[in-house]
Amino acid sequence: MLESWLWLAGSAILNGIDHIGKKEVPNVIELDLAEAKKHLTDMGFRVSAVLLKPERKYAKKRYNEVVDYSPGWVEKKGLVKIYYVDEEVVEASKKIGFFHR
Repeated sequence: MLESWLWLAGSAILNGIDHIGKKEVPNVIELDLAEAKKHLTDMGFRVSAVLLKPERKYAKKRYNEVVDYSPGWVEKKGLVKIYYVDEEVVEASKKIGFFHR
């Protein structure tokens, strides 16, 4: 009994105590925005989509592609932010890349 408790305590410390009682958010990077939103809401998360500003690293992304999300762990029915790029961001990012070579 004591050994089980020690194992659980050690596991919680190694895995990060903040994950207790939280659900892991699945990786939705590279998914289409609508697909990612549906997947996360079907799992019970609340979703907020955040449009990113143009950066050179987004020049080769697809329109409405999810490029990041946070947090990695969240309470049930918690809020997950998904960061995406749209057509304007991708096109502006291509111009940034072109002028900074």
